[in-house]
Amino acid sequence: NRLCGGRLVGAEQGSCEVAMWPQGFTSGDFKVDTGTAGSCTLLAQIALPCLLFTSGSTFSGRGGTDVNWSPPIDEMRLCLMP
Repeated sequence: NRLCGGRLVGAEQGSCEVAMWPQGFTSGDFKVDTGTAGSCTLLAQIALPCLLFTSGSTFSGRGGTDVNWSPPIDEMRLCLMP
């Protein structure tokens, strides 16, 4: 919510659908921890397009790097950011 403000609906355990309406982007240093083995690559895929609309921002994520149904870290390392 700090990155783009807005309204988030459905972000609770067991939800099958999540929707977000951003309201404007804010620069900053963003750190995210899934708190589990959840995929940090999925978090990065969500954050990176938003970060393109800020200046001087940083992003660091902590979580799983090779999680089922998520892009592996090597895909991000070798393809997305060669």
